[in-house]
Amino acid sequence: VFFMRDIAGCLGYKGPAVFLDKIIVATDGSADEGIATWAAAHGGFAVARQVEGEDQSSIASEIEGIRQAAVAAAVAFANVASECAGLTFQVEFVIDCKSAIEMLTGRAPPQFCIAQWEQVQDAILTLSASGVDTRCLWVPSHGKARKAWVPERMEADYMRHLNNVVDIRARECMQKILGGSGVPCWSKASMKARAWSSRALKYGAAVARDLAEFDSAPVTAARLDGAAVASDRAESHSAMVALDSS
Repeated sequence: VFFMRDIAGCLGYKGPAVFLDKIIVATDGSADEGIATWAAAHGGFAVARQVEGEDQSSIASEIEGIRQAAVAAAVAFANVASECAGLTFQVEFVIDCKSAIEMLTGRAPPQFCIAQWEQVQDAILTLSASGVDTRCLWVPSHGKARKAWVPERMEADYMRHLNNVVDIRARECMQKILGGSGVPCWSKASMKARAWSSRALKYGAAVARDLAEFDSAPVTAARLDGAAVASDRAESHSAMVALDSS
């Protein structure tokens, strides 16, 4: 709510956040161990929140940040539409994730994050109906120097500043939430369990091969010796599995 109000208040403000009736909003996301957060910033204001759930991805965090900013802008402009009748505004979303930009600007729905994609499209249509043009602009992440990036105008430094702000806010928010979550412990236990399961299956397969070789051999003294070897191997494999599980 505060983010929406702040964008609305920016309409009549000619400070560093607005250039020629234009609002620049930067968004970013952060994710680790299934925990994801998003952040958005414009002017001197920034906000960071968690993406719902604990099974999220990096791209989901990026898309959620854009969705939050787009919906907030749409609501803000709709609330002041009567005061801005006949005026032209522009909202530029500064994003450091090319995959997110390509996904959001594509005409066909993506394979994932469909609900967020639809809400971004609805927000852009709402902004357009309010006389607001929208653009998604890419900026190199984390202050990286990219020869391929040619800034379109004088706000390049400001765009990179905002990108740095949202990068820090999203990462700090994610680390704070992750520190109070049981997800890291669960993740480590899950990885250990998967590794144990993989070893147990390999040991079982080795025992099965030994028994198959024994069953196919003729009944001889060598076969009886083989049975003893197979039994020893089975006991050895069982002991190894029991040892790993302790």
